[in-house]
Amino acid sequence: MSKTGPSRRDLLRVAGLGSVALATLPGSVLLGGQAEAATLPPVPLSGDPVLHLVRRATYGPTVASLAHARALGRTAWVDEQLAPWRMDDSTCLRALARFPALSMTCGQMASHGRNNSWNLMQQVQLGAFLRQTSSTRQLHEMVVEFWADHFAVQVPSEKVWLGAIDLDRTVLRGKGLGRFADLLVAVTSHPAMLAWLDNDTSHRDAPNENLGRELLELHTVGSGAGYGEADVAAAARVLTGWSFDQATGASVFRAEWHDTQPVQVMGFRADNRSATGGRQVGLDLLAYLARHPATARRIAHKLAVRFVRDDPPATLVQQLADTYLAHDTAIAPVLRQLLLSSEFAASTGLKTRRPGEDAAATVRVLGGRPSLDAQVAAWSGWRWAMAGAGHAPRGWPEPNGYPDDAASWTGAAAIIGRWNMHQGATGGSYGAGIVYPSLGSLVGARRPTTVGALVDALSRRVLFQTLSAHDRAVIIGFTGASAGAPVPSYWYDFRIKLLITLLLDSPYFALR
Repeated sequence: MSKTGPSRRDLLRVAGLGSVALATLPGSVLLGGQAEAATLPPVPLSGDPVLHLVRRATYGPTVASLAHARALGRTAWVDEQLAPWRMDDSTCLRALARFPALSMTCGQMASHGRNNSWNLMQQVQLGAFLRQTSSTRQLHEMVVEFWADHFAVQVPSEKVWLGAIDLDRTVLRGKGLGRFADLLVAVTSHPAMLAWLDNDTSHRDAPNENLGRELLELHTVGSGAGYGEADVAAAARVLTGWSFDQATGASVFRAEWHDTQPVQVMGFRADNRSATGGRQVGLDLLAYLARHPATARRIAHKLAVRFVRDDPPATLVQQLADTYLAHDTAIAPVLRQLLLSSEFAASTGLKTRRPGEDAAATVRVLGGRPSLDAQVAAWSGWRWAMAGAGHAPRGWPEPNGYPDDAASWTGAAAIIGRWNMHQGATGGSYGAGIVYPSLGSLVGARRPTTVGALVDALSRRVLFQTLSAHDRAVIIGFTGASAGAPVPSYWYDFRIKLLITLLLDSPYFALR
């Protein structure tokens, strides 16, 4: 490398090590563990509205997906994504056939027993990643992950072996774009959630408050809604008797376990005098909470954080909450309004990819496709890589779900985890579950002849935009050559891997 090559700060800046920079744009880079004020300009992420939509509402653009969105236009593209059952997803579905456990019901898991259930549950994680990388139903998959964080149940986990697969398939996927009121009932009564929060053994003589507490704090109104410990205790008593049959995997209501004292949960009141009528009291409570204005604002705020910015405008949140209530808790109208809003359009570059999202975007941009021949184990390398970066699908061990803000994912461990995944992907690591084209093919049939032209072509192909003049000069300097220097033929076998990896490591790719 020439003596006039890039400085250490320049390389760190382009490689994305600036934890605060990713969160604030512009910000700082970490040098020797200390935050040093950056004088560099912010990352000039492209303001192309279609690119912004595809980058934010999918697991990363591909050449084909971006062209499809441009052909449809933003409104038609959003409407298409909100009706996933109409979309051809045959390639992904054929690949998913290699994961036989994903079709298992709670009853089948009960018959199968605990033996090998851990490996079966891991197929939920692997299947989620396959869909993220390969499905045409990208927005639906993002919504599924949103609800998996909102109603967090760790998978795999010994407590949820019987119901984890069914919860993912029939509830999160089956109801994620429908009414929240229906989704809430399905989740709350599901064996996986009942087991995860210990409600399956909750008895009138010893009510367990876990599910009642999380129902209020995490699943509906939120901790700022003004409820107290008496409300938590009352919600827990309403849910006594909500359980499931270990032998069949079926959800059941055990009337003989149900507490029959009068209950009040915030503005909800019920005499609750009949044990046999106890399940209906629970359903009435869930209906009340699903339609509570505080729940509307909380769901709206979380969706805005997911798709717009970490600190969404209060006016947007209220508009989305109003739409939620006006459509009787239906989620699709809320998402449509959000994705077509001016606030969304103005939020380019204001969200940071979490490591799992980064992994999926990496596979997609490199042209990876699922192997139709590989066995389940061939996908495990990616699961371990995401776990190493702290973001394996469904892997969060607490009921509050993975965090969804830049500050949580721009520390050294997460960034280095992403770097490792980029290097592994460009090097063909992580198993045979994904098949990639040659890296040299990413620039097209007519290979650039100068270093500058090669960097430009790779930037357009990997980042779907050009680099700033400063960042372009830094990456060219990294090669030790000038912009006008000819590209040696061997670069397409070796140096191109380093250039692509560096672009993937950059803040341009870390932002969504």
